[in-house]
Amino acid sequence: MQIPYLVRMAPGGGDNETYNQSDETTSTSGFQIQNPKQKKQDMIFEILREVGKVVDGKKTQNIAIIGPPGVGKSSTINTIAAAFSDKKWREHAYSGFHGGDNKQVTYYTKSYQKHKYLEDRVYSEYCMPTFIDIAGFQNEENETIEEILRIVFFGRLPEEESLKDAMEEKERNGIEGLKQKYLQNKEELKVDRIIFVASATENVPKQLISCVIKAARPSGGEKAKGKRVIPIFGVLTKCDKVDLDGDAEAQERENEFIEALGLRGSTNRYMRCENYCDDVDKKHGIDRTEQLNYNIDLNVLKFMTQLCDPVYEVYSKDQEYEDTFKNQKPLPVQTIGQRSPEPAIRQPDLDIEQTLPSINLLIICAIKGALIAVLLFWFLSPQIDTTDLSNICVKHDSYKGMPNYNMPELDKICAKKHEITSRPLIPPLICFIVVIVGTDFFVPQLFRIIGVQ
Repeated sequence: MQIPYLVRMAPGGGDNETYNQSDETTSTSGFQIQNPKQKKQDMIFEILREVGKVVDGKKTQNIAIIGPPGVGKSSTINTIAAAFSDKKWREHAYSGFHGGDNKQVTYYTKSYQKHKYLEDRVYSEYCMPTFIDIAGFQNEENETIEEILRIVFFGRLPEEESLKDAMEEKERNGIEGLKQKYLQNKEELKVDRIIFVASATENVPKQLISCVIKAARPSGGEKAKGKRVIPIFGVLTKCDKVDLDGDAEAQERENEFIEALGLRGSTNRYMRCENYCDDVDKKHGIDRTEQLNYNIDLNVLKFMTQLCDPVYEVYSKDQEYEDTFKNQKPLPVQTIGQRSPEPAIRQPDLDIEQTLPSINLLIICAIKGALIAVLLFWFLSPQIDTTDLSNICVKHDSYKGMPNYNMPELDKICAKKHEITSRPLIPPLICFIVVIVGTDFFVPQLFRIIGVQ
């Protein structure tokens, strides 16, 4: 394993593994550490050991960053990336807020895989986590937010799709329509860890935290069995703006945050965070685009050793989103964007006697056919008087012997005079009755029989 600036000593003595380090060092917990830079690399070594290598069949963990708008979710991703860098801070995730009113700049779901936030090629062979930056949720507790969070945690919210789209879908088609739409998506980024981010300068978003816990940790006795349970971690940002050790109000706010997340007694899953930002640069007198702050980096890496520890498992990790509807009425499959169709009603099993034509229905069909036949016969009959046609043919016959008189067309008409003047009604009447009865009765009966079988 080639990790720069690290000298690792086997516990209890033994040969040293040397990685580009020849300066004098001092021993701490089995490691020879000269300075914060080497300590940083030491902690990175431990994280890489925890996540394992791709060739060993290890799985990359997907970590969702959840919180209200403007608390520093994207900044946290950038700070984590800087903690793994030996060069400088870079803005991998677009961060900041508009005009001091805490309006967020992240409006879409976006994932950051290791190749996006880790620059050193040494990380390419390790299963470093993928961070999922989610647009901020308002501090509300309702069924809609809870279901959208569940959609996010099951990896059904596509990248670069906004929460607004999901909200609008719920407004149009209700909560069942919302489930139906995202049920069609593949589970691309199924969440394995959740980092809830809150600000030390703002009230604790207890309602949103409650929704996250309900979506990530289903409860309810028998109903909760087999449900997916995701480990939750907490990050309190903007700690540089308050005195968490001396300010009673700030301490109370921190305690409320820890309590709401259920981390009381498990603060190893909690971090006071000082993100790289303009205010922190001023406080420490550095420029983050040119120089790293090891106090920030070491704090973040300590948290990352807990976050990446494989001891934190997802219970029922193979559960799928549709399994959350197990105790509900099944949703019919439909095309995305369509409204939920009415549930199909299965026809009851039919006895063969039920498919036979009834006398009343046959009579109605026959009368319909007869009426249509009479009407068509009336309207399609030639509009010519029988007497007039007979007189014309008599005169035509008397003129046949005269010279220069030749009318072969009239010969044909007079030859069919009887057919023209005495057109029968019975044949078309029979034909129409057969057609009407067949199309109105027997064809539907045939379809019913096929459908039942």
